[in-house]
Amino acid sequence: IGMVTEKLPKHFKMKKLGTTEMTVLCSKKSRFFKTGRIARAEYLETPHIKASASFEPSLLDAKFKRAGMLQQTLVSVPDIAAEIALLHETDYLLVLDRYDVDLIGSKDDLRILKTDFKIPQFDLYCIWHSRKDNHPAHRWYRDYINRVAAG
Repeated sequence: IGMVTEKLPKHFKMKKLGTTEMTVLCSKKSRFFKTGRIARAEYLETPHIKASASFEPSLLDAKFKRAGMLQQTLVSVPDIAAEIALLHETDYLLVLDRYDVDLIGSKDDLRILKTDFKIPQFDLYCIWHSRKDNHPAHRWYRDYINRVAAG
């Protein structure tokens, strides 16, 4: 399961599973918590938290940069748990998929902000090698993934 940013070789097949719903999240410590809104200029000026395994730009960074939405200040942490912990303790922002937001336990002190700008979204695909196209176990697993993704 992944995002496709360039054309795949012919021996791969793919099926679109859906599109992300990226959101901007803040904690009670943020000045935007009470209003529940953020403007584009405020979004770009406010420090953001980002999970990253390296200092290389991610697909998210590349897509946001193309849209003119890459933040000036990114604080890099190793994983989503660290993102949420830091978000609770700061006035920083976090861009997170709605699905991941729904998985977060206590959300009373976090808020999804309404925006006056469009946040880049991603199409998610199930990708497999064509030689596994008719393999019964792989076909079952792809069908299972499709059912789960359909909700």
